[in-house]
Amino acid sequence: MPLSIRKIFAIGVIDKVRFYSAYLPTLYQRISISKMSTSEKEQLSSFNELRAAHRPPKLSPEMRRVFWAVDGPLSESVWIMESRNNPDFLEPYFQGDRERQNWHPVSQAPLTEPKVSSITVHVDELEDWEDNWLNFHRDHSDPDAGNEGFEDGELTVLWGELPGYKEGKDEEGRPGHLLMCCGSMRPRGKEGGMVVKPTSEDFITVHDYLSTLHPWLLSHRDDILTSMGLFDDEPLPQETKLMVNYDMVNCLMMCERSEWIEFIQKKPGKQ
Repeated sequence: MPLSIRKIFAIGVIDKVRFYSAYLPTLYQRISISKMSTSEKEQLSSFNELRAAHRPPKLSPEMRRVFWAVDGPLSESVWIMESRNNPDFLEPYFQGDRERQNWHPVSQAPLTEPKVSSITVHVDELEDWEDNWLNFHRDHSDPDAGNEGFEDGELTVLWGELPGYKEGKDEEGRPGHLLMCCGSMRPRGKEGGMVVKPTSEDFITVHDYLSTLHPWLLSHRDDILTSMGLFDDEPLPQETKLMVNYDMVNCLMMCERSEWIEFIQKKPGKQ
């Protein structure tokens, strides 16, 4: 092989060696990062899985600053407290306008520590409503006196077959089940939760949680007010300032604004 050709060949080999020396570490690094990212995804557990393993996640510091009312759309109902448990200084959660939907930086923080891949959330007032209704009304009438009761010509009491009866969960009929009392229908089938999943990240963010649950709570607002007023035998007024107590992040409790503020201000860790 002529000398000039050997030189060209040698230069080509050297260039290839230089190229692979420079490129391969970067390639391996990308592969390593990709594997690590996949591994992190696989390691994220759901809230229920961690709870079953006796490692229940805790609220993130950012989520603890959320001031959450249920009186209107999300953009008008949520604020961010300047510091945990201090509702005296509030920043708007919605920071956009008609053209842009910008949210407070807290919105992108994880909901919990550690991060979770999903969570099923229940509302205490809806879950317990039927049982509370039954306990409140069960002794108001007797099925032996007839399946129906009237007052001023209107049906106020009704005994009969319970829709979707579940043995072991529902009470035994004697011989029927109380379906209406004091003019109030039994709140059947109101329990059931809402599953929250990530939308942009691999984990549930504060905004994932709020944007999924707030419209759901708003759609059940009348039921919640009725449940909360059960033992006074009338729903709470529509103008009631409802707040969400999310201390148990998987089981929400509803309360009036003044009660919630008093509750958080008594809690330790005001920081």
